[in-house]
Amino acid sequence: AAGSVCVYELAQASVVAEFACHAGAVRGVRWLGADRLVTFARGAGDLAADGAPAADEVAVLDVCSGESRQLPPALLRGAEGSLFGLRPSPCGRRLALLFKTAPVVLVDTQA
Repeated sequence: AAGSVCVYELAQASVVAEFACHAGAVRGVRWLGADRLVTFARGAGDLAADGAPAADEVAVLDVCSGESRQLPPALLRGAEGSLFGLRPSPCGRRLALLFKTAPVVLVDTQA
């Protein structure tokens, strides 16, 4: 389903975890270490009801516990519809959110 992320274990050919974490289609996934993922998506549809670009969504997922946490929308304000990528730090604690129309935003994934 749109907005869902499935984690497969190839050796067992089975789904380890499934997260329904976004309103729209998932546009990117990155690992944050051995047991966490970060995903990003644009809200359902290309435009919000008022004709503005749909809001971007970023979620941090814990595969072991099954918890999903959305990053606060305030981090993405002023750049709706322009998130085109993200890059985790080598330790997975921080993210660089990359926008087409706004400066890079650095986020602590554990805060």
